[in-house]
Amino acid sequence: STTYIEQGKQPKQMKKTFELGVLSGILTTNELFVDYTKGYFELVVRAEDDAKHMDTSKIGVYVLRDEHRVKVVINDMPDYVRTFREEFIAFASNITGAVVNMDDIQYHVNEGEIDFTKTDMLIHVVNTKTNKIMDVDTVITTIDENYDSLERLFKDFNVIEVLPFVPPRTDKDNIDIVRILLILIGVVIFFGAWIFICLMLRYKRLYKRNVRAAIAGSIGSHGVGMEMFDVPNTNKYSFEGANPIWLDPYYSQFAEFQE
Repeated sequence: STTYIEQGKQPKQMKKTFELGVLSGILTTNELFVDYTKGYFELVVRAEDDAKHMDTSKIGVYVLRDEHRVKVVINDMPDYVRTFREEFIAFASNITGAVVNMDDIQYHVNEGEIDFTKTDMLIHVVNTKTNKIMDVDTVITTIDENYDSLERLFKDFNVIEVLPFVPPRTDKDNIDIVRILLILIGVVIFFGAWIFICLMLRYKRLYKRNVRAAIAGSIGSHGVGMEMFDVPNTNKYSFEGANPIWLDPYYSQFAEFQE
């Protein structure tokens, strides 16, 4: 069985979120977890062998984001850091009283540049009381509060600093975002105004043309003697409203003969 647990809310039973291989034991997912980042999943797994020996275990599954990660910068090569990672994690868990999990070990990255002489150890910390991933600020505060106990750890393992994996957003970043939004709004308004002006000019031309055509038809119907051909911007091929009898050449000649 699978249960989604979020602090302050009722546990929710999930039926098809995960699929566990009966023989392989591989746990796979069947959906996206965008809406489940504030809690965790608790899976009850039962195993049985051919001798009918059974056992049950609970598994906690967390949705980890980069905002949950803490970067520990170590002044050593990654290959060397991997040799003492288990010792480092155990010591840190003992001091902080939380579960420290290591996510990755990679070369140090500072403002987009890679430093091959240093290492970034990416970790996240789980609160043992709430079974919830601790916020980065809480982790760093806990480390600061236990700095006296961790000082030996930092010296033995050449730890330079501990900081969030995702840098906090600065005022400059906020200003840049606002500037980009204003530019986009300005572009949309410009193109909207340009399209509106083009449509208005087109409708104005059509209106003037219809007015000229109406005036020409009115003048011709009163016998003033002005032909429709003499009015500019009118369609000389339009015979709307004309008597269809006189449009036939035969009847036209007959009319001239009668006259």
